[in-house]
Amino acid sequence: RRRRRRRRHLHPRPLSHRDVPARPPDGLHRNVLFLARVPAHRARDDETAQRERREQREQRERDRDRDDRERDVRSRARRERRYHRRGRHRRRRRRAERMSTPRAASLCVARVARCRRATAASARRCCSGCAR
Repeated sequence: RRRRRRRRHLHPRPLSHRDVPARPPDGLHRNVLFLARVPAHRARDDETAQRERREQREQRERDRDRDDRERDVRSRARRERRYHRRGRHRRRRRRAERMSTPRAASLCVARVARCRRATAASARRCCSGCAR
């Protein structure tokens, strides 16, 4: 039986829904060739469309910045709320603290099971995370 030779250069893998055609940078798309032949008003329309696109993009960036700022504020509020909570609660230790302690590895993530470190001797408090 004959093996059909795959033409690799045509499409290395079949296109999928993820393959969005990349948008060439402005001023480099195929229209450039035709702009000379286009009546002036169409070219101007193209410019206004580009300007509108740019304005939309800037608007989106501004929105994103504002969202980021709001998120900062929210997380700071959450951090400060920590001091108003009653009772003992688990404080996630800073990475430096975690690394510096030999117990760091055994800090229980889920406080459901005993942590691996809980041997008979240290069963009272194997790590700051759980008072098992």
